[in-house]
Formats: sequence, structure tokens, C-alpha cells
Amino acid sequence: MPYLEAVIDASNTERNSFGFLPRAVYHEFAEREQIIIAVNLETNTLVGYTIFAGALPVAKVRQTYVESSWRGKGVGERLISELIVQCERRSYLSVKATVAADLVAANQFYGKLGFTEIFRKPGGKSKNRSLIVRARELDTPSLLNFSERVALSQSEIFLDVPVAGPAPHYLFDLNVIFDVIRRRHNGDALAVFSASFENAVRLAISEEFVAELERTSLQHPDDPLLQLARALPVVRKPSNDQTALLEELASLIFPDRHRIGRLSDQDKADLSHLATAISENIAGFITSEKAMLRQSMVIRSRYGIDVVSPNVFASADANFSTLGPSPIEVTFEQTTLTSRPMTAEDETSARALAMAQGTPAYLAKAAFSQGTSRSPRARVVVRDGLELIAFATWETNSNSGATRLYIFGNYADDSINLAIDHLIDFAIRSVSEKAPAIMTVTLGERDVLIKERAIKAGFSQQNESHSATSTFQKICLGQAITASNWMSVAQTLKDRFGLILPFETPSFSGLDAKVSFSTAKGSRAQIRLKALEDFLSPAVMALPGRSAVIVPIWPSFAEALFRGSEQRDFLTGQRAQIVSEKCYLLKKAGIARIPENGLVVFYESQGKGKATGRSAAIALARIQRRYLASQEAALKLAQLRGVLSETEIKEMAGGGDLCVVEFDNLMLFKNPVGLARLKKIKCADDANLVTARPLSNSALESLIELGQPYAAANV
Repeated sequence: MPYLEAVIDASNTERNSFGFLPRAVYHEFAEREQIIIAVNLETNTLVGYTIFAGALPVAKVRQTYVESSWRGKGVGERLISELIVQCERRSYLSVKATVAADLVAANQFYGKLGFTEIFRKPGGKSKNRSLIVRARELDTPSLLNFSERVALSQSEIFLDVPVAGPAPHYLFDLNVIFDVIRRRHNGDALAVFSASFENAVRLAISEEFVAELERTSLQHPDDPLLQLARALPVVRKPSNDQTALLEELASLIFPDRHRIGRLSDQDKADLSHLATAISENIAGFITSEKAMLRQSMVIRSRYGIDVVSPNVFASADANFSTLGPSPIEVTFEQTTLTSRPMTAEDETSARALAMAQGTPAYLAKAAFSQGTSRSPRARVVVRDGLELIAFATWETNSNSGATRLYIFGNYADDSINLAIDHLIDFAIRSVSEKAPAIMTVTLGERDVLIKERAIKAGFSQQNESHSATSTFQKICLGQAITASNWMSVAQTLKDRFGLILPFETPSFSGLDAKVSFSTAKGSRAQIRLKALEDFLSPAVMALPGRSAVIVPIWPSFAEALFRGSEQRDFLTGQRAQIVSEKCYLLKKAGIARIPENGLVVFYESQGKGKATGRSAAIALARIQRRYLASQEAALKLAQLRGVLSETEIKEMAGGGDLCVVEFDNLMLFKNPVGLARLKKIKCADDANLVTARPLSNSALESLIELGQPYAAANV
């Protein structure tokens, strides 16, 4: 602090280069230990300084100054070297410096120290300057719990989840193979085998399956159906007693026939095949049995296995250019952003953008490939007005359990952060809609901004920061985790991705609560529940001890906020539709009912007139934060991440403050839960949900099992 006045005086002499900062800001930098100084010990005078700031994972050099008589003597290099050491200790992944293009000496200085030019952008209108943004990668340890924003004092932990493992095993029942031989159901069953040929799945049959065919083919030893079955991999019948599991499955899938003891031989065979798949940790079971398919979400939640129809594997022969989200256009602050599937016209602009970023040819080739009819690639662009500012491509078929994301952006555009966030959010949602998948993105030295947004979305760095390229991964789970399904989720993460969590359900005692984990290669560590939830997102952890609340929302607002209503007449084109973190406003008194770091369920009210609602719980989300805000602040937030108008905000506030609830990880209910059922499971009372109402853990878990929340890609 004795040198702070000298720092301020030196800064004022370089105001043309640094711009103006209030004195209080320098005090804040010093208090946060973000000013590094060089001092002449003989005279006890300031020789130079550098100031850094920025939110993780990217630090920013705010100012670097060396007194004129000391320039050319290595002082500046020593200051930046110490800045890099400090940033690495604080777990930053890279450091940026923005320098006016006309400051030739400063640009040469940063270039010599390894700061690569990332992009150029226009400066302020008063000086009409061009600014050069430079960045340098840091040798920061890559920790799975990096997103905790805390440098841990333990050894480096790499996630070491494989980029792509073997395709998951799927068992199938007799009807599927009968459909192939007898050419029934318009080729859906043939599509199952086609998926196997493309390594989307590995097909197998149960031991009982072969035994059944052998019994029915005794007089026809050359039966082609039997020969085909014998050529497929066989899963042996479990050695342990299956009676209890078969009873559970029978009461779930065939409740009426099971209750009166009238299960058919076919029913018993279907249950036996499914029980084998569950006991042997098979990823999926393919069946045409409608009763089993109707309970597929419950079976997945309880037992960690996907029960699917053959038509799930139907070939995607649609025009590849239509793969992606429904077109979205939002307008705010004189800006119009459009998100849509890539067209031939877009591809020309996208290739030019990739070339401008210096993308290696092999990455560009992979990014622009269209995939196959079985595994087509989604290719999505975002335009700011007429200019294409960002695009992303990824495989849409997640049955293999792995997909690569390629993402590019024009970093000089003012809306680039919003565009990148939208593309990442849509990509991770789209791949999780079918089944949990692991997504990998490889980024170069210039992609500092995308790295920052990827880490915010839950990606974890997998290799050392100083490599020419950095690999980031995350698991896209796409479901709510409860005490009832924790074990099946843990089994899925272990089998598919080598991420080993404890089988005992953890309690939620706050965001700092930690869970032990290990990886397939033996790494062991702990991770905060918040960081784990981010890494698995889209996902919410409805664990014991985590508070929740159910809040009402008008159908028009549900549609505008997250496209959640059945009423499609209310599309407003507001910015909230394209952001992953949204906000909900309620009266000031409501803050007492909103739990910090809890979960929120949205109940769509009945509405009025044309805006008829469903009177049902329709969505679940994670509360990021909640606080009081003035009318003016609430209006600004509504413009950025909400949907209420100025008139509606003033009417709600009544001249006072409003409660702001910021939320993310939004998941829509596959089965909206009506008011009568909500009352039955103690999620509502006679007040009919006209205001926020706390939910107990048991009520929330019942609601999740009934509603089956999923990560809809178009919210």
C-alpha cells in the first residue's frame, strides 16, 4: 500500500494508453493482491507495475508500466513473468491483454512474451482506434473440480474419460428378429441391425432367447432364424435368483395381469429378457412390447437401462441441412440474433470464418462433414443481422456414448458470448435427449473466449494448458438425479464413461458438500456437488436435504421464457429464449420462500381467455441465486434474461423491490403433472398454487418420477 499513490501517479502519465480509472479501483486491485510492483530497493522508489483482473478461467492484463529510465532492462518481462506465476497459482487457464493497434512498442512487447494475437476489434468512438486482443496459455493443472475456482493442494487429476469407448450393448426380444425375417413394420427392425453395422450399438441376445428358438426349431435344424441367433453374441442368464426383480417388473409393466395371476408365456419371456439385461448391466433393451415401452422412463430411472422401440433406430434420411434447432430470432438493444440450421449459403460464410481463425485443415474437414444417414451431424449457425458470427457442428447420434463438438466464432462481435453460450447449451441438450453422452471439444490457442464459455457450461480440461491445443470434455446426462435413481445413474456413469461415484446417495448440505470419485485409470479425488452437477449438465440433483419450491407461471410467460407452453401464439422473440441462464420475478415477500441454491418447479396456471394453461407442473430448474432488486434493475434483468414488460414489473413491484430468481439447467416434464395429482402427492394445497410453495424432498421426488423431466433441446 505505501507504493499505491506512485502506481496511480504513473498510470495518470500514461492515460492516453491506459484510459482513466477512479482512485478507488486501484485500492480494490491492491486489496485483492492484483497489482505486482517492481521497486528499486536502493532508493525505495517504484520502477514499474502490472495490474491483472478477470473472472476465471481467463485473466486480463489491465495495465503494465515501466518507468522510462528502466525500460529495456527486462523489468517488464519480470513483471509479466510474475503475473503468469500468480495467475497459474489462482487456477487461471490463460491470460489476455488488449492493446491499441497504434501502440507498436507495447504490441511487440507482448508478442515477444508469447501473447498471440487472437482478433482485432474497434475501440471507442472518441479515439477511433483499433484494438488487438492477445492471449497466452498458462501451465495450470487441469482439475476436474477446476470450476470450483479454488486451486487445490493435491496432485493433478485428469478426468481420463475415453473420448470414445466401445458402442453400448443392447439386447433385443424375439419380435425384433421376427420383424427382420418376415419384413414387418416397414423396416424398423432392419434399422436396428443397420445401427449395429455403423457401431452405434452392439447387438446381443439373451441365453433364454436362443433356448426358446431351439425348442421351436427342433424339426428344422437349418432354420435361418436359429442360425442368425446363434451367430449373435449371447448374454448368459444371471446365476443369482431373479424372483424379486421379476416381481417388481411384472407389477410395473403388466400390473393388471400380474395382480390376477394371468401373465402369458410371452409376458414372462419378455420380463425374463429384461431382467437379464438389467442384472448384466446391459445399456439398453429393444422391444416392440407397448406395455414395456410405456414404462421406459420409469425403468430407466429405477434400473439404469434404456428400453426403446426399433423405430428409435430408424434411418435419418431427412435433408441434412435441416438438422438443428427450430429457427429462433430474438431482438434486443437494436440487435437481432438468428439461430438456425446451416444452409449452403451459410456454409460459405462459415468456412470463411474458420479460415480467418486459422483453423487447421483437418479440424475444418471434420467440422464440415455431414456424417452418415445413421449418424448425421447437426450444423447450426448464429447470425447477427446479416453477418454470420458463430457456428457449431456435432454428431447427433449419441448411442455410441461419445460425440465431438466443433465451434467457431467471430470474437470481435459484441454478441459473441451470447451466441457461443447458446450453441454450447443447444449441443449438450440435443445429445442428452437420447441417452447420456460424453462431449469433447478441442480448442486452439486463439480460442480463449470459447474455452471460457465451455468451462462455464461444465466442461473440464483434459490435457495440459501449454499444449498447442486443449481438449475439454463433459458428460451430458440429461436427467434429474434423486435418491431413488442415484445408484442407477452411478452405474451408468461407471459403465459408459469410467467415472466412478459412490453408490450411496450423498446428502445435499450446500454447494460445498463434496463427493468422492475415481476414474477408470485410478485417479481419486473429491468434487463439490455444484461442480459435479455442472459437469453432468443438463442435469439437476434433487438429493436429500436440497430445498425446492414450486412457483406459478402464466402460459404466455412459460412460452416466452422457455418455450414450455402448448400455446405457440406467444412467441415474443425476447432475448430470454436464447440464453441458458434465465430469470423469474416475483413480489418482494416471495424471497422468503425461495431457497438459496435449491430447485424450482414451474406450475403453468390456467390462464385467461386465449392463453389457456394446463394447470400442471411443467418444468424443473436449478436456482443459481436469488436476491432483491429495484424496479429499474428488475426491468434491465427482464430485458436480458426474463420476459415481463415494464408495465407488468411496475404493477408487481408497487413502487418497491422485486425478488429475482436466476435459474439454469431447465428441464421440461415429459408428463406434465396436473393439479389434482399435485395435491395427492402433497405438492399443492387448496390455495391452488397462486404463489410460491416449498416442497419436501419426498414430494419433489414423487413429482420427478411422475413428470419425468428431460433436457429439451429447444428450450
